[in-house]
Amino acid sequence: MTAEAAFPPLMAEALLLDFDGVLFDTSASVDLFWRRFAENAGLPAEQVLADVHGRREVDTIRALAPDRVTSDATYYRDRPILPEEIEWAREYTGAVDLLRTLAPERFAIVTSGHRALLKARLAHFGLELPRVTVTADDVSDGKPSPAPYRLAAERLGVNAARAVVIEDAPPGITAGKAAGARVIAVTTTHAAAELGEADRIVPDLGALAVSALEDGTIRIARRTP
Repeated sequence: MTAEAAFPPLMAEALLLDFDGVLFDTSASVDLFWRRFAENAGLPAEQVLADVHGRREVDTIRALAPDRVTSDATYYRDRPILPEEIEWAREYTGAVDLLRTLAPERFAIVTSGHRALLKARLAHFGLELPRVTVTADDVSDGKPSPAPYRLAAERLGVNAARAVVIEDAPPGITAGKAAGARVIAVTTTHAAAELGEADRIVPDLGALAVSALEDGTIRIARRTP
């Protein structure tokens, strides 16, 4: 079976990209951050870590320690960025090139993290904030709500049904599908069996060949060896 038969190419007016787990591997610093939170909150670290991927910090705190939402959510929103959160980030194959080559009106980064952290991480790799971003600061309901992806599509001026989302976590996949977009999942943080709601599943960003047609339409296909 050819790559195109197994993965029929998708055409999109825009790409809506998650950050953590899709463009960059931030798992080491995420693990450190939430282990410190668990210790401070008196919670088992593994219980906390099982519920953090793809969600805003405030939503995780609300789920695990609702009595701490007011004080902790404000603190974690305004806290200093840890050096490890920048220095430990690693690029997934092709991420920087993709961000540099996509037309600015054709993509958005949609993250459950805060804008300041996103800006600092991108700067570490010599990148500026894209024209359109949606962060935890921009929505009252985070993933798995469709609100972040709907807002990204709106800011780009496209119908979400004509966009493709790339995600790594179940809450993000649910959000993308609920927004009406097609979703490609990468298995960087979760097994394929957990990502079944997605339209396509690939190992990582490097498995995708992304190109722009003459009219600006984005073509996403499975990369051939």
